[in-house]
Amino acid sequence: MPCRSANMPCYKALLLIAAFIIISTSATIAGCSARTSAGYAAALETIGQIEVIDRYVSGEYVAVVESGEAKRIMDSGVGAIMLDVRPGAVYQARHISMAESAPFDMLADYAAENIPEKDRIIIYYCFCGRSDSSLAVPAYNALKELGYANVYYTEPGNEWDYEGTQPPGQLIDDQGRFLISGHQANERKNADNGVILLDVRNQDEYDMEHIDGSMLIPVFELPERLEELPDKGATIIVYCKFGSRSAAAYDILFENGFTSIYDMQSVFSWPEQLVGENVCGPCG
Repeated sequence: MPCRSANMPCYKALLLIAAFIIISTSATIAGCSARTSAGYAAALETIGQIEVIDRYVSGEYVAVVESGEAKRIMDSGVGAIMLDVRPGAVYQARHISMAESAPFDMLADYAAENIPEKDRIIIYYCFCGRSDSSLAVPAYNALKELGYANVYYTEPGNEWDYEGTQPPGQLIDDQGRFLISGHQANERKNADNGVILLDVRNQDEYDMEHIDGSMLIPVFELPERLEELPDKGATIIVYCKFGSRSAAAYDILFENGFTSIYDMQSVFSWPEQLVGENVCGPCG
């Protein structure tokens, strides 16, 4: 007992030192966390535009960041993370260089293991457009339900560096369809008059606004009108309003032996002015 009593001041000193270390460490971690959160907030405040699309797909809401803004955030050094939510094999074929593979069916496990900060900026993509079969909404909902506050979808363009086994510049969606941007489609059409721009919307939509020189075959008529298309090796670029019908048309063409198909998804990605009843000319 005397020995223990004699050593008591040493124990107290050790306890005080340990408590000081714990408090200091906690304060440091809290300070870092606060600075990180402040960095996320500052980055979000400088975004030019965050578009929250009403009824983006099936009545859901998704926060969308334009491709250039997403690139700027990723380059800012704030610690944002970019996720590719397509299947792993599709990711390997072609993906954004700085993106991490987080397949939708493994998204919760990936987030739990790799993204502990609930306020971290998460930008994700799937190259699947605004279609009813898109992974955009389910992935968004899954991340929000997991408690992540700053989740944004983007549709990447030419600003990004890509890598993978697919030829450079070639993008594919979550189902393996070849995608093409509006700018790329325009360049290809200008270089080759044989390229067909196939609008698969309805007649009334086409009359309102469409790409000059495009061909209209509504997707529900396509299986019976395939003979109106040239040989099956011709380059055909399909588009609709948001991407669901163009994806369906792509599959119909592919299943019927067409070998050079590209999905531009949305008519609104076309870089030149559209024509039609809903388009005013030089109306300022």
